[in-house]
Amino acid sequence: MPSKTFFSVNDVSYHYKNRRGIEHINFQINPGDFVGLIGANGAGKSTLINLITGLIEPHHGSINFTDDFTFNQLGFSSQTLSIDWYLSVFDNVLMGALLAGYKMNIAKHLTEEALKLTELSKYKNQAVDELSGGQQQRVQIARAIVHKPKFLVLDEPTTGLDVSASTTLLNYLKELSKDNKSIVISSHDLDLLESFCTKIIFIVSGKIKFFGDMSHFLSNSQNLKILTINFNGKLTDDSIQSLKERCVDIVNWKPLEIKLSKQTSINSIWDCLASVVQINSIQEKKPSLRDIFLETQRERAGK
Repeated sequence: MPSKTFFSVNDVSYHYKNRRGIEHINFQINPGDFVGLIGANGAGKSTLINLITGLIEPHHGSINFTDDFTFNQLGFSSQTLSIDWYLSVFDNVLMGALLAGYKMNIAKHLTEEALKLTELSKYKNQAVDELSGGQQQRVQIARAIVHKPKFLVLDEPTTGLDVSASTTLLNYLKELSKDNKSIVISSHDLDLLESFCTKIIFIVSGKIKFFGDMSHFLSNSQNLKILTINFNGKLTDDSIQSLKERCVDIVNWKPLEIKLSKQTSINSIWDCLASVVQINSIQEKKPSLRDIFLETQRERAGK
């Protein structure tokens, strides 16, 4: 995979009059990077997306692409629907290929491919206002990918999609990244991002908390321990209260699944339970991207 930087964000800041924007953002994207963008609502994800797609200009810093990149090589699907309501499904997607510079015969072929991928072929002659919200979302995604862009930016593309459609989309994006296409995707579906993305940008309050490999983030951001405890017997009110005082969260009671801070010892949990129930097993698992994200939000709320 080429290591040459595809685009870089250099000390970029953007501010609004009445709310926080983003401050001193720095990162680089290489060809083939599949980047998940995460953060709480209002953290600055959409602002960053609008900046790197050229919809707004930074107040400070710069965003630089390779010299051979042109914006007709960009595929963009915004968080809010942006489709032509007076066109059919087919013509909406066709427009994306034509605007990217393809001739009509090639554009039509690419449109058929995009409609097939997004499972919209049977709706191609319908008006988009006759479709469901999830189908309209797929029209927008098809229009973003139809011209086989070098760079794809997708803001909450799985909103309104079922599990099957979401997985199909992410599998397709994964294959594009293997072909050295660069992808940035913002989503609240953290399990999907963990499964498919190779890198992550984690924004907290307008600043980057982490940028780098997904595997590195998961292995080095673990302030949590997650235990699954199988036991026989019934917990007393006192043991439940004692357990709550030691745990970050109690996910499930039978089997018992709990989240602990890194500083809390497993022995303290054993001491809490062993006098009232028979413990059969204790298993520890690694926190997921969702677990780490939620713990970060909990820590911030506690400040």
